[in-house]
Amino acid sequence: MNHTSILLRRLARSVRAASLAVTFSACGYAPAVDLLYEDFEGVTLQPTVTFESELRSREAWQQVGANGPTGWTELNLTTSVGNTESGVLEFEGWRFVDKQWWIETAGDQGRSNFVSGVGTIAVADPDEWDDFGNPSGSSESDLDPLDGVFDSTLITPTVSISGVTEPVRLAFSSSWFDEDQQTATVTARYNNGAVEVLDTWTSDVADPNFKNEAFDESLTYTLHSIPAGASNVQFEFRLQGNNDWWWAVDNVRAYTGDATGADGVLRAVLDRDTGEVTITNNTGAAVQLRGYSITSEEGAFDEGAASFLSATDSSWVQATQVGGQINDLSEVHLSAATLAAGETIDFGSDVWLRYFEESGDVAFHYLIDGSDDQIEGVVEFVGNGGASFEFLDLNFDGAVDIGDWSEFIAITDTANLSDLPTAQAYLKGDLNDDGRLNAADFATFRRAFDAAVGAGAFSAMLSSAAVPEPATAAVLAVAGVGLLLRRKPRVAPGLIAALALILLAVPAQQAQAQRLSDGVGVTEWEEWAFADREWWSDVAGDQQRSQFTLGSGVVAIADPDEWDDIGGPGGATTLNTQLRSPAINISGVGANSLTLSFASSWRDEDTQGASLDVFYDGVATEVFQWSSDPLSANFKDDAPNEMVTITLPDSGGASTMQLGFNMFNATNDWWWAIDNISVSGNTGSLFTEDFESVVLGDPIDENNPPAEGPVYSQDGPAGWVINTDNYNPPVTPFRERHVETITRFIPPPPPATLELQVNTTTGMATLVSVSDEPVVLTGYSVSSESGDLSPTEWASTNLDARGVDQSGPGAGEAWETVVANGGIVFEAFFDGQTTIAPGESLEIGRLFATPGGIEDLLLTYAFIQEDQFGQVLDQSSDVAFSPVVVSYFSVALPGDFNGNGVVDAADYTVWRASVGTANDLAGNGNEAGGSAGVVDNADYALWKANYGATVSSAASAGQAPEPAAAVLGLLGVLALAVRRRPSIAVVVLVAAAVGGGADHAFAQADGPAPFVDRDYGFGDVDPGATVGQVMSNTDSNGNVVTYDNAGQTGANQLIDLVAKGRFNFYPKYVDTTDRPDGQGGIGIALNQQTFERQYLRTGFSEALNNPEQSPSSVATLTSLEYGPGTLNYFRVSDRGFQLWTKPTDVAAGEQHIVMDTQQHGVLINSDGKFAMRYASEFDIEITIDPGLDGVEGTEDDELITGEPMITPADYETDISPVDNQWYHLAVVRPRGPGNGSILYVNGVAEAVGFGAYAIETVVNIGEGDNFTNIAAVDQSPLYIGARTDADSLDRNLNSSTPDDDRYYHGVVDDLEMFVMGLNDNDNIGGGGDNVLNDWGEWYLPRDNQYAQAFAPAVDGDLNGDNLVTLADANLFASNWLAEKTISSVDPFDGFVTSRRIGDLETRALGDFNYDGLVDLNDWAVLNNANPAAGVAAMRLITGAVPEPNSSLLVLAIAGCCGSRCRGRIKKDAQ
Repeated sequence: MNHTSILLRRLARSVRAASLAVTFSACGYAPAVDLLYEDFEGVTLQPTVTFESELRSREAWQQVGANGPTGWTELNLTTSVGNTESGVLEFEGWRFVDKQWWIETAGDQGRSNFVSGVGTIAVADPDEWDDFGNPSGSSESDLDPLDGVFDSTLITPTVSISGVTEPVRLAFSSSWFDEDQQTATVTARYNNGAVEVLDTWTSDVADPNFKNEAFDESLTYTLHSIPAGASNVQFEFRLQGNNDWWWAVDNVRAYTGDATGADGVLRAVLDRDTGEVTITNNTGAAVQLRGYSITSEEGAFDEGAASFLSATDSSWVQATQVGGQINDLSEVHLSAATLAAGETIDFGSDVWLRYFEESGDVAFHYLIDGSDDQIEGVVEFVGNGGASFEFLDLNFDGAVDIGDWSEFIAITDTANLSDLPTAQAYLKGDLNDDGRLNAADFATFRRAFDAAVGAGAFSAMLSSAAVPEPATAAVLAVAGVGLLLRRKPRVAPGLIAALALILLAVPAQQAQAQRLSDGVGVTEWEEWAFADREWWSDVAGDQQRSQFTLGSGVVAIADPDEWDDIGGPGGATTLNTQLRSPAINISGVGANSLTLSFASSWRDEDTQGASLDVFYDGVATEVFQWSSDPLSANFKDDAPNEMVTITLPDSGGASTMQLGFNMFNATNDWWWAIDNISVSGNTGSLFTEDFESVVLGDPIDENNPPAEGPVYSQDGPAGWVINTDNYNPPVTPFRERHVETITRFIPPPPPATLELQVNTTTGMATLVSVSDEPVVLTGYSVSSESGDLSPTEWASTNLDARGVDQSGPGAGEAWETVVANGGIVFEAFFDGQTTIAPGESLEIGRLFATPGGIEDLLLTYAFIQEDQFGQVLDQSSDVAFSPVVVSYFSVALPGDFNGNGVVDAADYTVWRASVGTANDLAGNGNEAGGSAGVVDNADYALWKANYGATVSSAASAGQAPEPAAAVLGLLGVLALAVRRRPSIAVVVLVAAAVGGGADHAFAQADGPAPFVDRDYGFGDVDPGATVGQVMSNTDSNGNVVTYDNAGQTGANQLIDLVAKGRFNFYPKYVDTTDRPDGQGGIGIALNQQTFERQYLRTGFSEALNNPEQSPSSVATLTSLEYGPGTLNYFRVSDRGFQLWTKPTDVAAGEQHIVMDTQQHGVLINSDGKFAMRYASEFDIEITIDPGLDGVEGTEDDELITGEPMITPADYETDISPVDNQWYHLAVVRPRGPGNGSILYVNGVAEAVGFGAYAIETVVNIGEGDNFTNIAAVDQSPLYIGARTDADSLDRNLNSSTPDDDRYYHGVVDDLEMFVMGLNDNDNIGGGGDNVLNDWGEWYLPRDNQYAQAFAPAVDGDLNGDNLVTLADANLFASNWLAEKTISSVDPFDGFVTSRRIGDLETRALGDFNYDGLVDLNDWAVLNNANPAAGVAAMRLITGAVPEPNSSLLVLAIAGCCGSRCRGRIKKDAQ
């Protein structure tokens, strides 16, 4: 098949997007002639060698030279070259590295933004180079080699230019991050000696060659003139620096003629003006495309409007499920299709919904022929003058104005917003992202409009322009337009950022919480604080704090770096705090004349952000925002000592202003401190503050070194307020803020100030004030999930219809009906209000047309209230209060002709206006005799007789809100919900389709099997062991033992287990041939009689524990009876164990099966469930003995370590073992603390625990100089069948409380203990070399003994018949996107962490690569095993109709049309 001819067909495009056909459009270019092209993909990479600082990988890096690309050379003047004790070898000059490894080993820090770099790239990274041995020396302020310097030049092969007449160009993809003195040059060097410098970059902002960070760009240079006599040229890339950042390049190309583009990867372009989405090939070469996926986390694609290639080409299969769980544009090709240079795939206009939140929302990936590795493409937004749309710009005209109000009030489609993604719900009026269109959205619009345009702008807009009324037809839309269903409230990051300017301040009664020392976070720095500047610098270890000389005496400080020093709260929460000034009188100040200046000390890091708000008459306007994200337009680099001077926005005639200094989204970052604040205007100085009036006191947690006098205060000067618990911060684009924010006390939300009472007989609804203060009402909405409202009845009786509090004929001067249908009614007073006095009520109209309406109503109302700062702000009940109480009563009240529950003069008015008519008088008239059906004097008599009567409050009091509404409202108040986001993207790129890619997409093991350090057969290798015999083999010390069968004799590698038993009743050997895997033989039974107390153990420090400090390791520093071992386990910390076991008395209570110290173990807990012990908390007191001279800090000092105190950390499963049944248990910590430790039961992951062992450091977080915290080594013995500890070698066999020793009642067999990882022979005895030691990696189907026996043998087989057929395709499709995640609750701090895990359970669903998710990786396995099954599965997944010419496919789909399942398997480990 000629794919090119098919894909180049030009298809007609109609005006409407729905009928657009996708085209590959080509652009004309003059042919280019390549002189050199290199993408480095042919480089063979070598494993990591600097294990002190770099993550292990078997294919990580390569030096320039013989093993690099042919002809590429390096001139390396880096000062650490040749010094094995200083400098990370993997980055000691230009290096070729795997991009993903580079990102992970360096902790990212923006490196992942180099999208145009793919696979293997060239990197010069002095930041990583400096992470071992301090090669840059003590100075980072110059490029003097004497101080240590990185200086490396990467040189291309010789490029022939002989006879070239066209201009010669150099193009490459580049990622540059500048700092300090880092400098780069691009040079052309000719063979006649001539040199042409093409570009120079410096990191000095004052230098004319300064280049700011550019994480991903494509650069092209043209040689100005080829000197006479030059026949070839070489290009040089030189980087000089010290501990700075990086420069990376890829896709280096020298050519003549025109180029078709300079991108390193494909580009997805989204047009703000048209909503058009395209994929463009600007790489300069054809791409053999096998699949693509463009995804939006916020749901910003109209999938149904997109035109796909599969509509006209049966070789393409649409992977997008329109309206499904994932919002995406995705297709896969059954082989590969050519996308030529300059060609475009066009999905049509109005496909992208032009959502205001662009950053981080859209991702683009694709797959090319010959590779199963997905490629990340560039995402580019164009149009609208180069700027994203503002929040509230609903008509996409580039401005927030009256047109957006018209757009908003025209929205009446309330059909099931809860099912819509965030972006789509926003465009239907859901501005606060709670899944509903109601009064809260109106309040949000008004606040956001004033924030965007200026204080009072909303009212001015209404008074100065004609505002269109909502269409009559829309207002009176019948019930059934759609039901408004509730969903869990969500907080969209983009919305938070937009609404940061318009914070909803809490009511005044919510007092600020008193701070107390609670062991989590340093108390002094849990929010803005006031402290002596010099004390702050000393107690924090300076770190440039002392440079804040523009501040003096008492300064205001927000310091998340110091805050994180107790309990590490920054690992799971963020610090968000606002310091707000008192009101400043600005009456009479001229327009645009306000100026603010203040002394500032700022150091940026990670996610830390800061902003300044000015509040004019209480309405917030953001003045600036500082970000720590180098990619952000708001990025603010370190400025530890500066005077900030700013012209403030125009006050719009406001009489007061306040300043809000905000620190947000900070974890363990740096700080912001301020002092000497001054505000002035054209009338002179208006306000000054130097904080010297603050009365300081003693510190709380910070007292090292001890403070000399008062140094700290929680309270600021008079009128200054610290707002932490109720400050709602924006979100930095670099990383989303944590759901939790640091807070000590969150007061419960107060009750709502209004209640809704509904007379179900008459349908009349009334708002009743339950507040001690007047309620100033500006809007309300009532919604019904069942759609049972009567919009016609309500619209004729509501506040709008009755002209309540109308102040004039102008726009916004009366109540106006906004929306009316069966699901919701909503009216608002746009430029006024109605006040409901305490205890009073307000009729809002008849909600039901007939008696007995469904009682499922939810009320939301907007109101005006004074906040804790004395400012008047708009609020909404769903944010400020507990859920509104809705009560229903059906008691008829004779004479109550308007149905409001009171017989009063208003009812007389109704009677007088209705005399002689058939008005039913709200069901409360006289219907006896001749008065039935007519309003007459009998009705008047009834009214007169009952004048003053009311419906008893007992009929409605005590009515609780509907449970669903209560939960919904509470979640909204506490803001604990997160935005709705797809669970997993349809990443078609990783599919290995027919005719392309590897033979298998099956994820193979990354390395050999783990190295077996211990192999306890429990009788299989014990001499003379027979079933039924008591253990009797002894070692040289006379101990009864069972033997270790893994290792060499005489090398301290065989660590036997000593048997212990009460009264010398030792355990017995038993028959284990009944094991389900059929591989049993002899095992050991423990504690089979009630009097027995038996266990097996090693000596102290002989557990495998941390392998580096285990007895077989040459690196061990612990005291061993037989001296150190012979295996090089330097820096190896990953390990695991597995065994078969059969419990015989589960009811006996907590029982410890295997305890490899207290850091790794498996047990049956007190609840009778399997549980894992991992990374127990280790505390040890270390003191300093000053020695004979009595002075600390001298050479004779001695460290004295106390006894360790270990607090167990156990993670429970849901598995309750049954007596006399075999189980296979495996506890594995496979790849460092970030991936956690996993407990598998019968090949299924049942629990996970996170965190690091106390003894280890995490190599890609800190510097790599100190790897092992030897003081924290757990020297507890390895125990089988009882508890272990570091205090006593043996249990007291005659204890009166034997249950305390956790004896295990059961059989154990074949305990295998293993280690994993990479290291080298460096540092052995102070020397060594970089020869690799490969200790293997864990791979479940190969290494788990249960999986070895029972995992399916054939890739793609799901029904167990050892074939891959259409039946497997049906099963696969029914489990599509099934995902298994296990949550872990940290036993010490309660934080919840989750990870996705694959195992035999997910394999049975179609997770062929064991990654925990049934996706296109797995489809590739199915497709490779049987292409017909792969095609059938994809058709079933996407719901596509089979091709008419494929009878086999028709039969396949007819025979196996199953439902699609996107379920998740979730487990929680407590």
